[in-house]
Amino acid sequence: MVLVSVMAFGCGSDSDGGTGGSAGASGADGGSGSAGASGSGGVGGSAGASGSAGAGGSAGASGSAGASGAGGVSGSAGASGSAGAGGSAGVSGSGGAGGSGGAGGSAGASGSSGSGGSGGAPAQAECRTASDCTVFEDCCSCVGIPKGTARLSCSSDCTEKQCAALGVATKAAQCIAGRCVMGFSCNSKGVICESEPPRCDKGKVPEVRGTCWSGHCVPASQCADVDDCDRCGAGEACASYSNMGGTQHHCVSVPKSCGDDLSCDCLGPTVCTGIHNSCNDATGGVTCGCPTC
Repeated sequence: MVLVSVMAFGCGSDSDGGTGGSAGASGADGGSGSAGASGSGGVGGSAGASGSAGAGGSAGASGSAGASGAGGVSGSAGASGSAGAGGSAGVSGSGGAGGSGGAGGSAGASGSSGSGGSGGAPAQAECRTASDCTVFEDCCSCVGIPKGTARLSCSSDCTEKQCAALGVATKAAQCIAGRCVMGFSCNSKGVICESEPPRCDKGKVPEVRGTCWSGHCVPASQCADVDDCDRCGAGEACASYSNMGGTQHHCVSVPKSCGDDLSCDCLGPTVCTGIHNSCNDATGGVTCGCPTC
């Protein structure tokens, strides 16, 4: 028996290596450019009987970086506020307005405040005693004034000055309620005569001589006292002195530094003097009391 050996050969021819994988697609530019995705490696071919390994796919090109955004423009610094103007007397200056910041800029410096004005001196009494006063007269006036003060004469022509026209026998000024006055008698309480008093303009009152009217009108502010505060003229205040025997009313000039302030804070120290040194606010002026009376 003849043995025939049949050698079996593989039917397939040697196959080439598997086709290399294609390169990965380049990554797209990102907003700040993200890198392109790297290509995936080629799929290795399946080995033939003696097939060589498939070549690896080349890496995909990395995407170029995106352009960086331009930096924002920094704002210019705000202008500094101008300095506040200096305050008028007693009033402090207002601060300058701070400059507004530019976009991204720093705020402007605030202006410095103006320096405060100095306060005026407190009002004082015109006098403490009669020795502080003197008489001033011309064709229009016969009044008491503080010594050392000047007063303009009126322009009227006359043959007789006012003190003589009023029949003033003794020209001597007095200090009453902190004011230099002539001290005319103007209180009608002592009048018992039947004659009518003269009609006087506002701010003037009938003068009293003895128990009757003299027939003259004199300034209420130059009287020793008046019937009531209604007798006072424009620009005058009423200082009422409270005594055991009753109340005396005095029409007094108002210091310029007080203006419309007729309270104890300003007017009070100028009229509540001597033993009448306590003060209470009143309508149209103040009331001065005597704590020791």
